[in-house]
Amino acid sequence: MQRHEIFELVLIVLSVLCVYPFGDVLPMQLELGRLLLYLSAILLLQGLLRDCYLLTIRRKQSAGNIRQAMRCLCAESTLGWIGIIIGAALMGFDLAMLLVLSVHWWAVMVFTVLAIGFAGKNFVFAWRPLRIIYDPDHINIVVKWR
Repeated sequence: MQRHEIFELVLIVLSVLCVYPFGDVLPMQLELGRLLLYLSAILLLQGLLRDCYLLTIRRKQSAGNIRQAMRCLCAESTLGWIGIIIGAALMGFDLAMLLVLSVHWWAVMVFTVLAIGFAGKNFVFAWRPLRIIYDPDHINIVVKWR
Protein backbone atom coordinates (compact mmCIF):
# COMPACT_ATOMS: atom_id res chain seq x y z
CA MET A 1 0.00 0.00 0.00
CA GLN A 2 1.39 3.37 -1.00
CA ARG A 3 1.75 6.37 1.25
CA HIS A 4 -1.05 8.35 -0.38
CA GLU A 5 -3.42 5.39 0.04
CA ILE A 6 -2.69 5.19 3.77
CA PHE A 7 -3.25 8.95 3.97
CA GLU A 8 -6.59 8.54 2.18
CA LEU A 9 -7.68 5.81 4.61
CA VAL A 10 -6.84 8.10 7.53
CA LEU A 11 -8.88 10.86 5.88
CA ILE A 12 -11.82 8.48 5.47
CA VAL A 13 -11.78 7.65 9.18
CA LEU A 14 -11.47 11.35 10.08
CA SER A 15 -14.33 12.23 7.72
CA VAL A 16 -16.60 9.69 9.38
CA LEU A 17 -15.65 10.96 12.82
CA CYS A 18 -16.40 14.53 11.68
CA VAL A 19 -20.02 13.53 11.03
CA TYR A 20 -20.75 13.35 14.76
CA PRO A 21 -20.02 17.00 15.70
CA PHE A 22 -22.32 18.09 12.85
CA GLY A 23 -25.17 15.83 13.95
CA ASP A 24 -27.32 18.83 14.92
CA VAL A 25 -26.95 20.34 11.44
CA LEU A 26 -27.60 17.20 9.39
CA PRO A 27 -31.19 16.58 8.33
CA MET A 28 -32.82 13.74 10.22
CA GLN A 29 -35.63 13.35 7.67
CA LEU A 30 -34.70 13.28 4.03
CA GLU A 31 -36.18 12.10 0.76
CA LEU A 32 -34.42 9.18 -0.91
CA GLY A 33 -33.62 11.15 -4.08
CA ARG A 34 -31.96 13.98 -2.17
CA LEU A 35 -30.00 11.52 -0.05
CA LEU A 36 -28.79 9.77 -3.19
CA LEU A 37 -27.71 13.14 -4.61
CA TYR A 38 -25.76 13.96 -1.44
CA LEU A 39 -24.01 10.60 -1.23
CA SER A 40 -23.17 10.60 -4.95
CA ALA A 41 -21.73 14.10 -4.63
CA ILE A 42 -19.52 12.86 -1.78
CA LEU A 43 -18.29 10.01 -4.01
CA LEU A 44 -17.54 12.37 -6.89
CA LEU A 45 -15.81 14.86 -4.59
CA GLN A 46 -13.61 12.09 -3.18
CA GLY A 47 -12.55 11.08 -6.69
CA LEU A 48 -11.95 14.69 -7.73
CA LEU A 49 -9.74 15.40 -4.72
CA ARG A 50 -7.78 12.17 -5.24
CA ASP A 51 -7.31 12.84 -8.96
CA CYS A 52 -6.16 16.42 -8.35
CA TYR A 53 -3.65 15.19 -5.79
CA LEU A 54 -2.37 12.43 -8.07
CA LEU A 55 -2.07 14.84 -10.99
CA THR A 56 0.06 17.21 -8.96
CA ILE A 57 2.45 14.53 -7.71
CA ARG A 58 2.64 12.64 -11.02
CA ARG A 59 2.90 15.55 -13.42
CA LYS A 60 6.59 14.97 -14.09
CA GLN A 61 6.41 11.19 -13.88
CA SER A 62 3.60 10.75 -16.40
CA ALA A 63 4.64 13.41 -18.91
CA GLY A 64 6.08 10.84 -21.32
CA ASN A 65 3.86 7.98 -20.24
CA ILE A 66 0.66 8.73 -22.19
CA ARG A 67 -1.06 5.55 -23.27
CA GLN A 68 -3.31 4.69 -26.15
CA ALA A 69 -6.75 6.29 -26.13
CA MET A 70 -9.60 4.14 -24.83
CA ARG A 71 -13.36 4.41 -24.68
CA CYS A 72 -13.76 4.22 -20.93
CA LEU A 73 -14.81 5.95 -17.74
CA CYS A 74 -13.57 5.57 -14.19
CA ALA A 75 -15.84 3.23 -12.20
CA GLU A 76 -15.97 5.66 -9.28
CA SER A 77 -17.11 8.50 -11.54
CA THR A 78 -19.61 6.24 -13.29
CA LEU A 79 -21.22 5.21 -9.99
CA GLY A 80 -21.29 8.83 -8.83
CA TRP A 81 -22.99 10.08 -11.98
CA ILE A 82 -25.48 7.22 -12.00
CA GLY A 83 -26.41 8.13 -8.41
CA ILE A 84 -26.79 11.80 -9.37
CA ILE A 85 -29.05 10.91 -12.31
CA ILE A 86 -31.22 8.49 -10.32
CA GLY A 87 -31.46 10.91 -7.39
CA ALA A 88 -32.44 13.79 -9.69
CA ALA A 89 -35.00 11.56 -11.44
CA LEU A 90 -36.56 10.56 -8.12
CA MET A 91 -36.80 14.20 -7.13
CA GLY A 92 -38.01 15.29 -10.57
CA PHE A 93 -40.78 12.72 -10.73
CA ASP A 94 -41.72 13.57 -7.15
CA LEU A 95 -41.24 10.00 -5.98
CA ALA A 96 -40.81 10.98 -2.36
CA MET A 97 -39.80 8.24 0.00
CA LEU A 98 -39.10 9.95 3.29
CA LEU A 99 -36.30 8.39 5.31
CA VAL A 100 -35.76 8.95 9.02
CA LEU A 101 -32.05 9.11 9.78
CA SER A 102 -29.85 9.44 12.83
CA VAL A 103 -26.31 10.72 13.14
CA HIS A 104 -25.16 7.09 13.33
CA TRP A 105 -26.82 6.32 9.99
CA TRP A 106 -25.11 9.36 8.48
CA ALA A 107 -21.75 8.09 9.72
CA VAL A 108 -22.42 4.61 8.31
CA MET A 109 -23.51 6.03 4.94
CA VAL A 110 -20.51 8.36 4.67
CA PHE A 111 -18.16 5.52 5.58
CA THR A 112 -19.81 3.18 3.05
CA VAL A 113 -19.61 5.71 0.22
CA LEU A 114 -15.99 6.60 0.96
CA ALA A 115 -15.03 2.92 1.31
CA ILE A 116 -16.68 2.12 -2.05
CA GLY A 117 -14.79 5.03 -3.61
CA PHE A 118 -11.50 3.82 -2.15
CA ALA A 119 -12.10 0.21 -3.22
CA GLY A 120 -13.20 1.16 -6.73
CA LYS A 121 -10.56 3.78 -7.47
CA ASN A 122 -8.49 1.45 -9.67
CA PHE A 123 -11.29 0.13 -11.86
CA VAL A 124 -12.35 1.42 -15.27
CA PHE A 125 -15.52 0.65 -17.24
CA ALA A 126 -14.55 0.23 -20.88
CA TRP A 127 -16.87 -0.28 -23.80
CA ARG A 128 -16.22 -1.87 -27.19
CA PRO A 129 -15.83 -4.50 -25.89
CA LEU A 130 -17.77 -3.94 -22.69
CA ARG A 131 -15.59 -4.89 -19.73
CA ILE A 132 -14.21 -3.81 -16.37
CA ILE A 133 -10.47 -3.23 -16.30
CA TYR A 134 -8.26 -3.12 -13.21
CA ASP A 135 -5.73 -0.37 -13.83
CA PRO A 136 -4.09 1.34 -10.84
CA ASP A 137 -2.49 3.88 -13.17
CA HIS A 138 -5.54 4.82 -15.26
CA ILE A 139 -4.77 8.49 -14.76
CA ASN A 140 -2.62 8.18 -17.91
CA ILE A 141 -5.42 6.83 -20.13
CA VAL A 142 -6.59 9.26 -22.77
CA VAL A 143 -10.39 9.03 -22.78
CA LYS A 144 -12.14 9.15 -26.14
CA TRP A 145 -15.85 8.93 -26.85
CA ARG A 146 -15.89 7.71 -30.44
